[in-house]
Amino acid sequence: MKTKFKLSVYALLIVVLMQLISNCCKKEVVVPTVTTSDVTNITGTTASCGGTIISEGSGTVTSRGVCWSSGTNPTIKDKITQDGAGAGTFSSSITALNGGTIYFVRAYATNSAGTGYGMTIPFMTLVDHDKLEREEIQNYINNNPNLTFQLKPSGLFYLDVITGTGASPVLHDTSFIKYTGRLLDDTVIGSNVSDTSSYSFVVGEGFVVS
Repeated sequence: MKTKFKLSVYALLIVVLMQLISNCCKKEVVVPTVTTSDVTNITGTTASCGGTIISEGSGTVTSRGVCWSSGTNPTIKDKITQDGAGAGTFSSSITALNGGTIYFVRAYATNSAGTGYGMTIPFMTLVDHDKLEREEIQNYINNNPNLTFQLKPSGLFYLDVITGTGASPVLHDTSFIKYTGRLLDDTVIGSNVSDTSSYSFVVGEGFVVS
């Protein structure tokens, strides 16, 4: 009995010792540690961000950048930038955003162990008024196929409803006009049609729409 007991104890000690050796030989697996930079230069469609690799973890960082989405927990499965590899600070340019929209962004860094993420930062893009205006004008044109508009290089769409037969004014001439200004929904924003006098301006001096 004593012999068997001693063998059992020795066997247990060997198992424990082997486990200790195995644990000592295992390399710790750690994902990178990264922080997210502030979001700056926000426009209607773009923004700037970035991050800093605090630690590469248990392996060299092979990919880094920022990821973003309209959800509160963006990952590398969402929209991302790829801004090099290795440790250090990096800058990221976020593009193809929608105006007037809330997004969530955070930095990421990937090594052989996996991907580490920085803190998530929310931001809102600006309203792209130029884009909205172009869309409104195009919708108006599409909804009025009987009207044939012409486009000036300045971006102005115009339509001659009644073409006059008199001489056209030239640069520096003084012109007198009757006008009514309306929004696309037909709201009147200005008119002098009922006034006794006409509005006057010097052609080419930048007083009115080109």
